[in-house]
Amino acid sequence: MKRFLRNLTLAMVLFATSSSCLLAQYVVVQYRSVPQENIGEFLHRETNYWSKVAQKAIDEGKMSSWALWQKVGGWDLPNRPNFMFVNVFEEKAHLDDMGTIWGAASEMFPDMPMSSISTNDLGTTNHQMVLVGVAGEGEGPPNYIRVNYAKASDMTRYLELEQNIWGPFVKERMESGNTSVKTWRLAQVMMPAGTDLPFNALTADGFEKMSDAMVPAGTFTEGTEFPDLTELNEVHEKVYIQTYALVKSVN
Repeated sequence: MKRFLRNLTLAMVLFATSSSCLLAQYVVVQYRSVPQENIGEFLHRETNYWSKVAQKAIDEGKMSSWALWQKVGGWDLPNRPNFMFVNVFEEKAHLDDMGTIWGAASEMFPDMPMSSISTNDLGTTNHQMVLVGVAGEGEGPPNYIRVNYAKASDMTRYLELEQNIWGPFVKERMESGNTSVKTWRLAQVMMPAGTDLPFNALTADGFEKMSDAMVPAGTFTEGTEFPDLTELNEVHEKVYIQTYALVKSVN
């Protein structure tokens, strides 16, 4: 499969960009399963070759950022994706450049056969989707992110409540130093779409340390007064929460 299809990644370094850059960005995300015996070579090729291809596209204004994240822990590990690519684009039209972006690899590394660069055969693509960044706080990229996959019953109201209730609360906690959260992001899934999808939106909390990302109970200082989340909880539910570690990012 061409790099365009293989690395069509989520549209959110939502996880890695600043909040001001996040708004209305298009994020392409791809989840991949890489067997344990292939992880070393997979990481070598992605960090030494494809990250440089992404950097070239960013320098040319075709893409805003690229990042590779590795899952930390989880359940049913042998059958779940363990890596996540995230590509961010400033404008929808820039998605049309995906083919030329990844096709530049052969020109950038003319002495390397594509079989020695490609990671297509080192793993399996499980899911890929396009998101739109809605809101965010804090500067990234963090070292770890805790992604809260959500199913919203009323998307419009859910996005409003996240921005009007939870977003300002997290911002105040971050500014006062009363939380281990370093970044907060909100995004809506645009494609694929349908009622049978397990989630249609997500938030991502960024952390400096893995211990902070892995233990939600210690996210806020003791005695923190939380806002009333009754209505927010009525229009959505968290269907899955997963932690990822940053492997490599360029912007």
